[in-house]
Order: sequence, then structure tokens, then C-alpha cells
Amino acid sequence: MIVGVFYIHVRIPMAHSLKDKRGVLKGTIQKLARKFNVSIAEVDGNDSWNNATIGVSCVSNEKRIVESTIRRMLDEIEMVDGLELESHEEEYY
Repeated sequence: MIVGVFYIHVRIPMAHSLKDKRGVLKGTIQKLARKFNVSIAEVDGNDSWNNATIGVSCVSNEKRIVESTIRRMLDEIEMVDGLELESHEEEYY
């Protein structure tokens, strides 16, 4: 069993309040969880209007499947209006 843990750092440049930020982030998180069958939540930057860190965990029996899932998720995030992908970190167990 392979567990992938990912930290995805995003910027929300159009947000002028926490409400704006949550509007973009909440919908994106729900969509990614449903589409990729992963556990996902905002894990840092909760009080920042323009930045957030999203934590994602993915489990599979093969590392390549976990890697593929995160690549597709990153591609999906890059297409979301109002979000800019800044960086990401990966850990495998």
C-alpha cells in the first residue's frame, strides 16, 4: 500500500476577504475530492485572504497511480479561475 501526502500552495489574487477566498476554495476542494476520490482540506493559511495550503492524501496499491492522481489534480487546479498554483510538496509512505 502506498500513501501519498501532498501540500499544494495556492494563491487567490482576486480575494478581498475571507468570504471571497472560501467561495473559490470550498468549491474547488469539493470538486477535487469527488473527481479524484481523495481526502482533501485547507490545512494552512486559514486567516490569509490571498493564500492557502491544501492538504491531500491519496492511497493506492501502486505509487504510479498516486503520482498520476496528483499530476492530474495539479492540472485541474491550474485551470480553476481565481486560483494560482504556487508550489507543491509530495511525500510517500
